[in-house]
Amino acid sequence: MKNWNRIFYGLGILPWVALIPLLTFYFHAAIILRRLPSYNYPDPKDLDFYESYRKIIDPTSDLWGYSFLLWIILLIIYSILQRKKFNWKPIIFSGFGHLMVIFQFFNGVIGWYID
Repeated sequence: MKNWNRIFYGLGILPWVALIPLLTFYFHAAIILRRLPSYNYPDPKDLDFYESYRKIIDPTSDLWGYSFLLWIILLIIYSILQRKKFNWKPIIFSGFGHLMVIFQFFNGVIGWYID
């Protein structure tokens, strides 16, 4: 049971590792532009500091994608194996981080960055 908790808590930290650099870049661009960036206005690649952030954001975003898939697979396995002793706390903790990254798809931050 403790191993499952450690796995889910570890997978709950990975989304924040991807989200913090992305949001830092977004708000850094907002400070420079004096407004929140939006889709194709401006293109993130046109900003002078894009390359320094890209080196961090791209690998951590890839890591998040893999961790999200692993999280779903392990959640299914955990729910089958531990259905009588299901512990919701690590699931909710890790799920919240993943939902925050998914929310960024819908509010336009990731869409602006991928643009």
